[in-house]
Amino acid sequence: GTILDWGCGSGCIGLAFLVHRPGWRLWAMDTSARAISNAWMNFKEHGLMGKVRLVHGSNRSLSSSVEFDLIASNPPYIPTAELEYLMPEVRREPREALDGGPDGTRCYLQVLELAGERLVEGGFLLLELGPAGIGEVLSERGAEMGLRAVETVYDLRGLPRVLVLRRVRP
Repeated sequence: GTILDWGCGSGCIGLAFLVHRPGWRLWAMDTSARAISNAWMNFKEHGLMGKVRLVHGSNRSLSSSVEFDLIASNPPYIPTAELEYLMPEVRREPREALDGGPDGTRCYLQVLELAGERLVEGGFLLLELGPAGIGEVLSERGAEMGLRAVETVYDLRGLPRVLVLRRVRP
């Protein structure tokens, strides 16, 4: 199988998948050179470089022929106007790792678009959820792209944390 960690940051999501799916291959993509460098160090430290392809860039940076069985993402989802109100320790993170655009959906929509084009039939898209109610919005937008919401995973506080969508036949 082939996994895409969209907005990979330090690579921890992709690394976890490879530990549990050692026969799979990973594409780890981020627009931040610093994030790609950190991910490279983490994959190297865990002896996984032979299974990973790092991509510095956006959706257009991916090879047009590659398709994915699984796409996972914890994209930036904080609305731009709310960035100044974050806790000081969170504000120290790079802005591009936090800023989800005016309504917090900019990066989500980019991932949905890519999944609609590159996820194999029956493949899964896993999205970490941010703002309350965003799961419903993403479910509706995903449906427009051939993605059906199949599950919402809740955290220990009972908040929706991960939306699972599946690529369905058009």
